[in-house]
Amino acid sequence: MSIALHYSFRKIDYEKFCDDNEIPKESVEQVYLKACDLIKFPDWLMRLKNLTHINISCNAIENVPVDINTLENLNYLDLSDNQLMELPPTFFELVQLKYLDLSGNYLDCIVPAIKNFKNLELLNFDRNFLMEIPQELTQCTKIFQLSFDECSRLFTLPKNLFTMPMLVSASFRGCNLITIPAVVASNLCHLSLFGNQLLNCVPHDIYIKFIPATTSASDFYMIDEDNLNNLHDARTEFITNSSNSINHITLPNGNIANLPQDLTKLFYSNSSSSIVSLRELCMRKIMSNNQLKSDLEYLPYNLRSIIAHPTAICQCRSLIFAEAHSVFFYEKINRNPFLSIVKFFCSFNCLSTFCEENKKKIVVIA
Repeated sequence: MSIALHYSFRKIDYEKFCDDNEIPKESVEQVYLKACDLIKFPDWLMRLKNLTHINISCNAIENVPVDINTLENLNYLDLSDNQLMELPPTFFELVQLKYLDLSGNYLDCIVPAIKNFKNLELLNFDRNFLMEIPQELTQCTKIFQLSFDECSRLFTLPKNLFTMPMLVSASFRGCNLITIPAVVASNLCHLSLFGNQLLNCVPHDIYIKFIPATTSASDFYMIDEDNLNNLHDARTEFITNSSNSINHITLPNGNIANLPQDLTKLFYSNSSSSIVSLRELCMRKIMSNNQLKSDLEYLPYNLRSIIAHPTAICQCRSLIFAEAHSVFFYEKINRNPFLSIVKFFCSFNCLSTFCEENKKKIVVIA
């Protein structure tokens, strides 16, 4: 027999509850303590060793007990809307967790030890003070749903976050993302980026897979229709002010458009004589050779890291790492304002093909 406790803690004499004759502790598997005016994590919970579910949301708890790792069977934990500022190292020993909701707290970091959650399927960090997501999160390979909505201090994401094998849904509404990963796994079918006012560089795969069907123009950098009249006049200045080693460009209306972090060289000439470097060509060659791809662990770490996470994918499906031809244009989606798009191409030929097919949309070619 298993027991689930659903009650208001304010009405319970917890000392009496802890009496061995009250309820057999080994039978209690679920505890529901939502909105019970708790200011601390109840000590007696640590005595219920067979707990699988805890909902202790909407309280005023500031700390998680250090011995929480003794709840070895816990697979559902809802700590949302409390006042947590940090988690003890032992928290990341709850390796059976499948559902973890930490939304609405004051957490400012996720430690690398999160990689221990090998069974985690759903993770919610909405409304926290996170400044980054560690690369180690991608080692939680069973996660199918991620949510980091309204983490306003979050500017970047791990490069291979969207390639997590089981990830189906990811939400980053109301963050301040500057760039997003360029490579997307086929399983990812829902990506929410609404309200990221700084996000104006859309990788090719993201654009093709998500934007036409799921977003409105207001989700990315906007420009008024009136400003379009000045784009042709601004083209020369736009190109002149850009350099070969940059991480942002100035748009005709004065706003800044950020480029992918690893893209270090852009080609602006419309001449086919502009080619990528031998280094870039070598990296592309490695990823097109199945034998070399299987031996990546023998490469130097820095090179292996670069090769494993390309910056963008050309429309011909060639990978792009640090150097690319580019096109910058505006496109109107239904009745919405114009959406600014920066696309990257592996060669001048691919750029020319795209421009020919979309010549009515192209306003500025970089």
